[in-house]
Amino acid sequence: MCVTTGRLEQHHVRLT
Repeated sequence: MCVTTGRLEQHHVRLT
């Protein structure tokens, strides 16, 4: 959950 944080963060911003 370190390298995926960048991709997960972008997805979270799109979900909100």
